[in-house]
Amino acid sequence: STQSTWGLLSSNERTMSYTPEAIPALERAVTDQITNKTYDLDSNLLLLKLYQFFPEQQNVEVRNKILLLALTHLPEPDFALCGDLIASQEEEVFVVLLGLSSLLQTARFQEFWVQAQTHRALLEKVPDFDNSIRRFVAHVVSLTFQCLALPDLATFLNLAPAAAGDFVQGLGWTVSGNDVRLPSNDDRVRPKRAIQAFNIDAISTTLTTLS
Repeated sequence: STQSTWGLLSSNERTMSYTPEAIPALERAVTDQITNKTYDLDSNLLLLKLYQFFPEQQNVEVRNKILLLALTHLPEPDFALCGDLIASQEEEVFVVLLGLSSLLQTARFQEFWVQAQTHRALLEKVPDFDNSIRRFVAHVVSLTFQCLALPDLATFLNLAPAAAGDFVQGLGWTVSGNDVRLPSNDDRVRPKRAIQAFNIDAISTTLTTLS
């Protein structure tokens, strides 16, 4: 992630940012994030706030991309922060994304992938969306298991077993036949800042049931 656009602004520029004239530049910044695979939560939150102030200038397509970008950064609280700035909480796209977020955060991964498939056109607006979600799934699994069967892991990741093995090996996990062993240290797939309070027992129960 690059340095925040917001952080680079002077106090005067920040004041000027709360005007509708700032909206086009912030919308371009969203496009740049998707194109360059960067992320600027502060800039995105500012744009959503401006959409609240000036609803007639809201670009729904850009807003949806902000929500998608936030969802790919679980377990950070970004999606909730962005969602709080959405004026119409009952709008279809927001309801869909809120539902997907809930499935992920309750470790209902099989249900998530089924629902994700029905909304593929929406989710593909952010490149590498699926792999971003898989990294989150791997994070949740790492909170619960030291080892597990490769077919079970493949189900959680919505990948064929061989592809699932390749994916987690890229995270530093060890695959031996049908067994997957996670690193014993504390830096497996850590979020950048502590934010999400998962119930480990509930996750373990859910994953065991799914397997």
